[in-house]
Amino acid sequence: MQEFQLQLQAPYQLCLASVIGGYVVGYKGLTFVTVRGAGHLVPSWQPERALTLISSFLYGSLPTVLPSN
Repeated sequence: MQEFQLQLQAPYQLCLASVIGGYVVGYKGLTFVTVRGAGHLVPSWQPERALTLISSFLYGSLPTVLPSN
């Protein structure tokens, strides 16, 4: 991300539900999300995690994350 000169807003953290659902890293204007246990068709393979991801996007927030230590 150094090439894009984006400021890190949220460090690499884990999404939580009852288990680790994936990973989130947020930059100013850009967010990377990895959903564990899903291929390219996330809603088909992990519907609950996909709903969390889409809801977070619509509300303009990062998915639920662990608090930083």
